[in-house]
Amino acid sequence: MEGVEDKVYNIEIQRSDNCNHVKRVRYNASTITINKSEPGDEFEDVKDVIVIYISEFDMFGAGKTVYHVENVIRETGNLVNDGLMSVYVNTEVADDSLISDLMQCFLKTDFRDDKFPNISRRMKELKHGEEDEKMCKSVEEYAERKAKEAAKEAAKEAAKKATEEAVKKAMAEKKKTVEKLNDMGMDISLIASAVDMDEETIKQWLEK
Repeated sequence: MEGVEDKVYNIEIQRSDNCNHVKRVRYNASTITINKSEPGDEFEDVKDVIVIYISEFDMFGAGKTVYHVENVIRETGNLVNDGLMSVYVNTEVADDSLISDLMQCFLKTDFRDDKFPNISRRMKELKHGEEDEKMCKSVEEYAERKAKEAAKEAAKEAAKKATEEAVKKAMAEKKKTVEKLNDMGMDISLIASAVDMDEETIKQWLEK
């Protein structure tokens, strides 16, 4: 994330305590520096990198919510500005500081705090956006399911209608055959046997 005065901010959230976090921060900062630089850049033009590393545990065990890590000359105690600042923040320690209050808010399912109106508003917007997205997805799934059901019913109805039409056509053909055989002087019992129909139905057809 680009900041002011040619600074680059990297924010990482780490839940598990399963690696060397300090070296991980150094590695990430080096990667960012390379990605934000071009061959031939002057060293003085290399952008400063500020890594904000948020964890659910007190990484250094000193009971602080925030730890600022920078290079220091041991002999004099003076800071050396090499363009890298690492800020370690955790949600484990609650020391009543403003940053601690902010971290505790992130642990809640419903982020709402008058101390942080802008963040509260943004989190509400994101939450509602997710709810709207879920609702839209549910509506789409419902519509898709109903469309499939309607298509299935339509297919059944079409098959039923086609069967009825086929039976109707077959009966019409049988009736024509009965009439022709009757015109040829064939006995009703023989006609019934030929078209696989009962004699009573044959008689009814011929009487019409």
